[in-house]
Amino acid sequence: MREIVLDTETTGGSAKNGDRICEIGMIELVDGAATGRIFHSYFDPCCDVHWAAKRVHGLSRKMLTGQPLFADHAQGILDFIGADPVLAHNSVFDQRFVRAEMERLGLVPPGNNQWRDTIRLAERRFPRGPAKLDLLVEKLEIETPDRKIHGALLDAAILAAVVARLRGQPDIDIVPLMSQAQPRPSAARKPGGEADLRPQAATPFKTPDKAPQDLQRNRDQQRHDQACLALRDKVQEAFDQAQSFPDFMARVEASGLRVRPNLSKTTGELGGLRFRSDDVYLLSSA
Repeated sequence: MREIVLDTETTGGSAKNGDRICEIGMIELVDGAATGRIFHSYFDPCCDVHWAAKRVHGLSRKMLTGQPLFADHAQGILDFIGADPVLAHNSVFDQRFVRAEMERLGLVPPGNNQWRDTIRLAERRFPRGPAKLDLLVEKLEIETPDRKIHGALLDAAILAAVVARLRGQPDIDIVPLMSQAQPRPSAARKPGGEADLRPQAATPFKTPDKAPQDLQRNRDQQRHDQACLALRDKVQEAFDQAQSFPDFMARVEASGLRVRPNLSKTTGELGGLRFRSDDVYLLSSA
């Protein structure tokens, strides 16, 4: 049986609100074994990358400018997938983005019945634990390349290895699959040579000769960003583990947060900090 392991990186968390795919990675499996065939590409999304998404994959709009458009490879993606099952971790996320990109071009996306969520497979093996990919790698003792940031092909290769181990099939070697990866777009470099991955929402630090109130505002902005990320992590963990929306709500509330049905703007509080952001949940401390 032929299967496709797929992962995407995106400009944000909502295809419905116009976020785009900026990287896709796919790996072909036949009878559970990697054939060596992969599909990998970066895309110019022609829009800004949300700072929280940039924290995940390290890709900025400037880095992606000049990469192929999704339209350039859309038919190739469909041809690679064909009519075979698509395995993805939290598949609803990837499916929504692939569908939005294809429908934007007037193409027919892979059908709903093709998608398989590997979280369900992981939960059958580990019914009481979180099903995050990094945790599964640790539990299953899978050797992976050093991964400080996410990448679509790397995550697809890791997921393929996880699936093989969960199914009790022969191990999949990640390194040969990664040897076919497209070159990663270059990051703009600061004078010291360090890639600038500062959140777009953050105000740059000012030198000490500036007014003390400016420095305090910058420190407050950093605390604001950290609070937003902490809340997002809690919600994402609950989402990864939930099997239904009521289950998701119960898990979020059990983590010490309340969710109210507002999907347009976010206000919230964590550790005494109040904030507003573009995220998709309305949160407050319980």
